Amino acid sequence: MKEVIPLFKSWVPMWLIRVTMFIVILPSLVLFFLPLSNINAAAGYYGIEPADVQYSVLVYYAGYTSFFILEKRFFRYLATKEYFFIFTILQVVTSFACYYTHGLLILLILRFIQGMGLTSTANLGMSIIFNRLSSERGRAISYSVYFGMLVCMIPFNNFITADLIDAFNFNVIYKGAIFSYLPGLILLGATMNNVRLNIKFPLYLLDWSSFICFGWFLCLLGYILVYGQERYWLEDKYILYAVILAAFLLLIFLVRQNALKRPYFKLQVFRYRNFILGGESFSYSISAGLP
Repeated sequence: MKEVIPLFKSWVPMWLIRVTMFIVILPSLVLFFLPLSNINAAAGYYGIEPADVQYSVLVYYAGYTSFFILEKRFFRYLATKEYFFIFTILQVVTSFACYYTHGLLILLILRFIQGMGLTSTANLGMSIIFNRLSSERGRAISYSVYFGMLVCMIPFNNFITADLIDAFNFNVIYKGAIFSYLPGLILLGATMNNVRLNIKFPLYLLDWSSFICFGWFLCLLGYILVYGQERYWLEDKYILYAVILAAFLLLIFLVRQNALKRPYFKLQVFRYRNFILGGESFSYSISAGLP
């Protein structure tokens, strides 16, 4: 009988496992609301409007939400340690690019990719932290802690970045984000075994079309919500075009999900009251953090 190799080395205590996962997840959580740590400084550095800074936060959330389902296929393909390393290094690379870029479009693309990275590290990390609890209870507690941490990120970001922004250019906080990933990578390398939690599942027939359609729709929805009021909603042609395109993408996405044998997003979840209330609560917490 084949010996089952544990995910972490035998000498690693549970408290160190949880600390390691927390250190791995925390930098990506900080990146979520990082532009809001000082909106005026961010806008001045990149030469953009304060609304553009707010939109970059929603683009991060769009990347996080749209990649949520597709991420599971990558987890089934990669070993756990390899999975963490790849997506953590991706966050380091995108933070490095954010440090050097001055263009809004490039910044928004990088922020979307960083949101995808948060999906990958946070989902698995929170599962590992609470894996000793019963499945139903552990899932509820892990997501309660996770979203509670998100709500606390804006004051936390302001606390840790205030002195940096006052002394340096705004982009130096992305350099700080790069170095904040290093402790997590070191701990992962020292404590984890390179094992799989699932049977390797090849990366074929990925539903990229649904991912792109859903992600684009969320970005357009964020654009309408951020810029709509200051541009008098449908009186502005760009807001009007965004509304039309978003409605078209949503329609295509819904039709596609009903037609697929294995849909990217099961529309039946909207029948559950807790799902709707949970989505509304988190959306309110996100919007409450925007000035």
